Amino acid sequence: LLDGAPIFNPTHMFGLFSAFPSEAVSGFDLYKGNVPARYGGRAAAVLDVTMKQPSLEKFSMEGGISLVSNRLKVDIPLIENKLGIMISGRGAFNSFLLPLVSQQFDNIRANFGDAASKLFWRINNKNTFSASAYYSKDFFQTELLGTIADINATSTQFDYQTVNFSGQWFRAINNNVNLQTSVATSDYVPELILPEFNSDNSVRISSGVDFRQIKSNLNILKETQKIEMGIDATYYIINPGKLNPGTSPSVSPVSLLNEKGLELGIFLENEIDINDNLTVSGGLRYSHFLNLGPADVRIYDTPIRDELSLVDTVSFGNNDLVANYGGFEPRFGLRYALNKSSSIKFGYNLMRQYMQVVSNTTTPIPTARWKTSDRYIKPQVSSLITAGYFKELEDNIYEYSVVSFDKSLEILSKGTQIAKKYTKTFD
Repeated sequence: LLDGAPIFNPTHMFGLFSAFPSEAVSGFDLYKGNVPARYGGRAAAVLDVTMKQPSLEKFSMEGGISLVSNRLKVDIPLIENKLGIMISGRGAFNSFLLPLVSQQFDNIRANFGDAASKLFWRINNKNTFSASAYYSKDFFQTELLGTIADINATSTQFDYQTVNFSGQWFRAINNNVNLQTSVATSDYVPELILPEFNSDNSVRISSGVDFRQIKSNLNILKETQKIEMGIDATYYIINPGKLNPGTSPSVSPVSLLNEKGLELGIFLENEIDINDNLTVSGGLRYSHFLNLGPADVRIYDTPIRDELSLVDTVSFGNNDLVANYGGFEPRFGLRYALNKSSSIKFGYNLMRQYMQVVSNTTTPIPTARWKTSDRYIKPQVSSLITAGYFKELEDNIYEYSVVSFDKSLEILSKGTQIAKKYTKTFD
């Protein structure tokens, strides 16, 4: 997450560089064992990255140039102590240097760029508003050819981009109670491009994820207690795949139906300081997912789904209910401080993930496809127990830990149930 908006491909150049511009980031929270109840729609850890607030007092600019990438960050106060904007950009457009390394890289192209901006408005002593925008684009070309039949390509090109927007209104009701309402959008579009031999035409295979969310949460702060409650709604539109042959006579166009889903959530969490050493938190989230049409659902008469067992196809119109799932997601956490720098932590999470990624590698790649839960592909249900020892060093700048994980992941499809359980211990 970047200011509340998800990054579906969090890397540049297939994992070599982070998609988060370091100059624009103020900090991050990594939740592995005790995930707060306000986070839903995932079956693993959460990395919540926060962008820097712009300066409201003075103009500043910083940047750098290197062989790897170039960067620039600007803080611009628009109205002193009221309104300001931060703009950050980074780019790597140094493909012309690759042939100097080896002639084997003559036809290799590897470029990326990203830009981030944040606007902050202090409306009055009780209200603030912030808006964030993020854009990233990657292009990679290789002579390794794809295996698309009937396409005589000269190279394989990967072109993918992300466009994110988010906004948050903060309202301080009094010194102990505040209300936060936010909206977030994310549009991720990866594309595979195959330039044809002896032609200006290129065959394009594209997909995409369109994410829209609104969330509101109420926070109550007491001397030894923090209470958070809220609701959220997330709307997904997934383009599973589109083949655009252009002017190629040997390939026919293909366009799959978009998949749509609506995820609704309500949550409550309470964190209590029992004493100076012991802190306990407990939360409960309920989520419900609606898979919406249009859709063509095949009906089979046996658990084995193939053409021989196909008996019918049922068509659903726009926004018709195709399938729905839901359930409670309890969360629990415990922290016991041994001293000022050492602690023992225990956590339990149960989480449901309604959108899956289909990939043949653990590295984020643009050829991966996203899929909503439907009649046959049910949500992942993750049950995670963690226990560990944590040690902070040099005024909390560094932390090392030894953590044990016990995770049960249930992946369901109609007629099939798969359960995986494993334990990890690492330093």
